[in-house]
Amino acid sequence: MLRSAAVLLVLCNIAAGEEGTCHPENDEPPSRAHAVTDADQVSLMQIGLRAGRPGSGTPMLGDKDPEDFPSGFLNNLPESIIAGQSLESNAASGRMVESLEKNMCSELTNNVAYFTVEVGIGTPEQTFHLVADTGSDAVIIPDCKCVESGFCEKLSTCFSAGNSTSFGLDIKKSPDKSKLAIMGAKMNYGSGQIQVVVASEHVRVANVKATMKNGVFLMEDRRSLKVHGDFEGILGLGLPHASPLTNNSIDIPAFMDQSGSAKYALCFNEAPKPGALRVGLQQLPNPMTNIGTVHWGLDLQGFSVGNAKMPALFCTPDSKKEGMNSACGAIPDSGTTLLMGPPDHVKKLFEAVCDKWPRCKKAATKFKADKGTAFQTLLYTCESWLKDGGEGIKEIPSIFIHFAGDEGKVQSVELPPWAYVLETTQEVYKVINAKIMGVLPLSAAVDTGKKKKICAASFGAQNYTTAKNGPVWIMGAPLFYANSVAYDIGGKGGKPQIGFQKGPCQMCNETAPTASFVSTGTVKEELSPGDLDRATERPLRHINAIRESSIDMSLPL
Repeated sequence: MLRSAAVLLVLCNIAAGEEGTCHPENDEPPSRAHAVTDADQVSLMQIGLRAGRPGSGTPMLGDKDPEDFPSGFLNNLPESIIAGQSLESNAASGRMVESLEKNMCSELTNNVAYFTVEVGIGTPEQTFHLVADTGSDAVIIPDCKCVESGFCEKLSTCFSAGNSTSFGLDIKKSPDKSKLAIMGAKMNYGSGQIQVVVASEHVRVANVKATMKNGVFLMEDRRSLKVHGDFEGILGLGLPHASPLTNNSIDIPAFMDQSGSAKYALCFNEAPKPGALRVGLQQLPNPMTNIGTVHWGLDLQGFSVGNAKMPALFCTPDSKKEGMNSACGAIPDSGTTLLMGPPDHVKKLFEAVCDKWPRCKKAATKFKADKGTAFQTLLYTCESWLKDGGEGIKEIPSIFIHFAGDEGKVQSVELPPWAYVLETTQEVYKVINAKIMGVLPLSAAVDTGKKKKICAASFGAQNYTTAKNGPVWIMGAPLFYANSVAYDIGGKGGKPQIGFQKGPCQMCNETAPTASFVSTGTVKEELSPGDLDRATERPLRHINAIRESSIDMSLPL
């Protein structure tokens, strides 16, 4: 989750003999030899700046090296670019939204560790599959120049600014007209830092469109980011902010805010079924007012096991200290694979689940084991008992999470065992003991070529403690498998709201769940018993990777 974007002004010398080279403000100008490869500089050629459209009479900068251009060519940049306008028109400051009566649902592709949504960017559109992340603000995509320079990993998709007629940069001349300033940023994640150039572009999700003025962030360097593979970027669906979060950060426009689509919801399905991102909702189900200032946030009033009416294990309102707004906080984050909380909370939860699970409680007593350890051990050996004639995964009790909004009214959200237990496979090794030359002992593990199923709880340990909201839990994917999670950036009285709709995740080509939670399609008045049964019979999720929380834990809820 992105929560910090430090301003990085990229200055471009335009004095005679120095055209085409740019470097961050206060840094020493790079040498000519490093004009294209230095990690801390960005050249106009690297970011693919278009100085004009074909036929305009203005030269195209294209992919040429800065050395190939004549002295003084940057002095001829159009005033519309210098003033920070869109290269296509002045529409960058407006909104482009199609009718809500059109299809307002987009499939979410299950990539095991995260879900992606198809996003069209530019004119003509270049298509990306971006992580649908309610924990991030920004629209972030890789620049092809970043891939070509080796500062981004090899990707099958990247953005070519030179192929879009609507691409624009916020470029300004210095008072003496000796330099150009291009807006860039260093964006900090929990998993590392990326450097971006701030651009303006047309963005489309489903049938919702917006022109994002200084709202598309082109990755120019992601070598410090601990993310690997074909990661095409992020569609930030986080809480919009009216102003930058800190004095040295920049304003990050939110797509849903800019498009005028105030209400939207996400839900997940097991592969190969897609999840769904619905926009243009009429209203939220049982909305709770957001209490977060930086993130989408709720008052977390504890976890119970087996029944919503059981006492909460921790985070009870009476544990709130003086001067705090809540004992604990919660962030519903679609971009994180696990449920992440303090280690002591996770341990208490595992022990409580074991205590309510007869098989686990019996094993802990028999082997005189810690209940939390017994729970994890039984999950690890799930292949041995899932098909022994018992109830299978239904043996394990549900977990109930107690949320409240700013109003203080508590709502309990159920996580059935299929939602928080996942499975994977592990290679089976055979240990061979022998003696070399009949004397030297040898013990070796030999791969048998076989694999076994193992299970685990979708929980991870992290310490994220805030002054006003205490320990904060990151509520990742399991919450979105068990519920549709809805967001309203305007909410009642202009306050953002969050709501949960229990039941199966309706795909875009299926009927919308309820009359109060709909954007398109025929409306069902209520969930049928068959729907509820289907929700409880879903299979365990099989994963081979996780997407860790990328929250900047130095910031408040």
